[in-house]
Amino acid sequence: MSPSESSVDAFADQKVTEDTSPAIGAFAAGVVIISGLNDLVGRWGLGAIATLACVIWCWSPLRTRLRELRRLWPVLYPFVIFFAWAVLSFAWQRPFISGLQNLAVLLMFLGLILLCSEPANPRTTCRFSTSLNIAVWGASVLYAISLLVDGPGSSSIFGARVFGLFALVGISWYVAHWSSGVPKGLGYAAVLLLLVALSLSRMAFAIGLSLFPLASFVAAMKGKRLRLTAVAALVMTIGLTAMLRFKPLTERIEGEKGTMSSLDVGDVELDTSGRLVMWALVWQSYLDSPWIGKGVGSAADLVESALSGISHPHCDYLMLLHDYGIVGLMLFLLGLTNLIRWLWKTWRASRDTQGSEATFLLATLFLLIAIIVAMFTDNCLSYTYLIAPLAVMIGVSLRTTQACLVGLKPIP
Repeated sequence: MSPSESSVDAFADQKVTEDTSPAIGAFAAGVVIISGLNDLVGRWGLGAIATLACVIWCWSPLRTRLRELRRLWPVLYPFVIFFAWAVLSFAWQRPFISGLQNLAVLLMFLGLILLCSEPANPRTTCRFSTSLNIAVWGASVLYAISLLVDGPGSSSIFGARVFGLFALVGISWYVAHWSSGVPKGLGYAAVLLLLVALSLSRMAFAIGLSLFPLASFVAAMKGKRLRLTAVAALVMTIGLTAMLRFKPLTERIEGEKGTMSSLDVGDVELDTSGRLVMWALVWQSYLDSPWIGKGVGSAADLVESALSGISHPHCDYLMLLHDYGIVGLMLFLLGLTNLIRWLWKTWRASRDTQGSEATFLLATLFLLIAIIVAMFTDNCLSYTYLIAPLAVMIGVSLRTTQACLVGLKPIP
């Protein structure tokens, strides 16, 4: 039996109890809301403090968390081993500050999953839904005001890139509901996608746009083929037209011919914002120690010392390869694969009998896929405003799934 399947069976065997700690749900809701306002928190210099406070809260009491970790070991073991490997790397390379910050975010990720998987009351899901709406639309209103002040791509009140990436949390949530038969989810997701387009966040817009046909594909598995596919095709057409015709966004996509930061794709030059230079630099350095890497935070330190004003390599997979070597990258990819496989199997097991729980699982799966894609061109592993909501959703999914799996046949 695979780890994911044994994990599912373990949940089904447990008894669903009452929520004895309302503070857990309230804390999780607060984390999601603060994530939506993360750019303002960061501008006040409270980002690191908030992350550290979250880590301490999540892992207290330690004995309880370790007991939860033992229960969820089949799902989370690759990330735990990856963390151990990262700590072991201290033996051959002094860790850099930026690397320690990334490890703190990973600890927060694991801690939030364990914390949010503890309560078994459906109120937890309700709290999350409410807090997510507050966070997403609060951030959207702030960014809309920013757009009114400075126009497309504005970062005067709320950062454009921060909003673009965080909006993926809301888009994942609403397209999952649309795919599950809630028509207004399409409208909410479309509004968020429009704001992302106006933020000129290229990758976030492309990912958000691709979630619509993905939701249509999932709906087709449930027999809702023609209507949702037609709507998804319409959204894709409008989105692609915007990329080609909306001049501010087109200028962000197109690069200058012959420059080092442009990628030549046929007759088109794509602007990489200097990523090609960073990636070449980090790749050449990685080749010096391909198996075990050069230590926690070494990629960010390399980029920062070589290129002024840039503190990250803007590709999490390349960062993992440089800092932790092939061993570390394989462990992390195993963890992501394990999560996707578990979410997919449990969604399939619950989709026909437990509507709300299945929708929650689907939204979690969509967000995980969105972040995995964004990691190719960004530093998502250091962004608490993405990792924290994802961790809360995974944790709640681990617990709410328990109720819907009781009495179901084992997953084939």
